[in-house]
Amino acid sequence: MLGREIIRRLEHSEEFSEPHTGQNVWPRQWCPAFAERRSTIPFVPKCWFCRCAYFGLENKTALEVGICRYPEVQTR
Repeated sequence: MLGREIIRRLEHSEEFSEPHTGQNVWPRQWCPAFAERRSTIPFVPKCWFCRCAYFGLENKTALEVGICRYPEVQTR
């Protein structure tokens, strides 16, 4: 069990109890305010797929760490 906990922490995979507006978010984190982008695979509740997270997807190279902009929609 300890090994799985270490991997989970390294991957920054965790669920928040509320949005982290204005704070850094990693692709594998999520919260109850998750808003799925239209262009994603069916319901994957992770910040990477959230319309309110900014990861610079319009750039040639996306950011590894995004910023939660909830409630502002960043991508459709």
